[in-house]
Amino acid sequence: MDVKIYDNEEKRIIYMDADIVTALIAAANMPYYFPKEALKAQIILARTHLAKKIKILGGEGCCINQEADICKKCLYFLDEKDLKIMWGSDFLERWNYINSLVSETSNKIVTINGKPIMPIFHKACGGSTENSENILGYSISYLRKTYCEYCKNNLESITNIDISVDEIEEALGTRTPIISWEKGPQIKGFIENEERDTEGRIKSIKIGDKNFKGQEIIEKLGISSTKFGWKPKVITFESKGFGDGLGMCQFGAKVMAQEGKKAEEILKMYFTGVNIDILQQYEPLKPLHGRKILIDPGNGVKINEEYYGRDTLLQISFKIKELLSDLGADIYLTRESNVFCSMQMKAEQVKLLNPDFYIGINCDYEKNKQLAGTKIFHFRGDIESHLLAESIFEKLKECTKLVQRGIKIAELSLFKEIKVNALLIELGYLSNEHDKSEIESIQGIENISYAVAEGIKNFYQKK
Repeated sequence: MDVKIYDNEEKRIIYMDADIVTALIAAANMPYYFPKEALKAQIILARTHLAKKIKILGGEGCCINQEADICKKCLYFLDEKDLKIMWGSDFLERWNYINSLVSETSNKIVTINGKPIMPIFHKACGGSTENSENILGYSISYLRKTYCEYCKNNLESITNIDISVDEIEEALGTRTPIISWEKGPQIKGFIENEERDTEGRIKSIKIGDKNFKGQEIIEKLGISSTKFGWKPKVITFESKGFGDGLGMCQFGAKVMAQEGKKAEEILKMYFTGVNIDILQQYEPLKPLHGRKILIDPGNGVKINEEYYGRDTLLQISFKIKELLSDLGADIYLTRESNVFCSMQMKAEQVKLLNPDFYIGINCDYEKNKQLAGTKIFHFRGDIESHLLAESIFEKLKECTKLVQRGIKIAELSLFKEIKVNALLIELGYLSNEHDKSEIESIQGIENISYAVAEGIKNFYQKK
């Protein structure tokens, strides 16, 4: 299978075998001299990253050129010419070795619920990896904090760097106190417990682990007066680890491999609940192959203890499922009969399935019978869902006679609970005769279902 690579310098697309690209990614991201099983783990992550990018596998494609799968801004990899410069006369031996490990991993990728994971890694965790929400702002089930005994006592990952206060201020866009004889910032553990008289002279001060009188300070340090302040010029930062702590710790992988652990064991150590699967081949007539979507036929409108529209919403959802399944997607429904589905039940299904998207299909009812039209809601900051909403909106406008009232932000409890990309499509108002006819008629059900399915397909084809 070929990968379409956009050449950022020559502004053209080149084709390269996926195994060769996998080797180039792995060689660029882990030293060739690391233990064999650590290298194999890195190679499996490299292939997993490709699986998420290659468009004919349902991947998102290149971040710059929509016709390509990847470029060097999408993934960090080195060309063979770069490796020849880096490895010199040892190039052929090392390149053949890396490629032999690519063959040994036999198209393996890391998956969760049948789809490739986000294959993140870092150089050294210093004793523990990190939860995704602390770095990315949202929870990913397989990126959970792992206590890494293999890197805990890694002295190689302890570094010191001196940065001037001026550089810190410029980089962070902040300001520290201006130096003045009248005051100085307390620095816990270094300069504390400053006491001055009414004229501003230092009476006593603690520096380090000792207390001093002002007179002692000027005598020992050569300061001209007991009226003095201070401001640090350089800060020394000491850190443990390299990187943000997400995903696989390469140093930990190295030690695990040295202790006899296999690549699969290493990967499952750092990615919670994952599987090692074989890369599936593309099905040309099924462009949504590998996509997983949970459709939620809403409970309808509650009027005098009765729910209206529930069966219609189920019919629409079944039709959307049929259309998307024909395109290769894995589609699930929160309910498949005319029963009530609680928010807790929906959240549990999301947690179990971990879909790419949750899409709720619902309708409204108001006393004001003039209110009409379709609204689509998504959670604040959910960019992917906003883009999908735009795509669905476009097709609803084209294929139905429903008025389009816009895409809205909603802080819904369900959105907060499920923590995946989510949309709620409010098709219209059953209290409005026009909307009711559009939603409940046989042709209306066909039109709405087709529009939603086409909107989803178009969204993925643009990625």
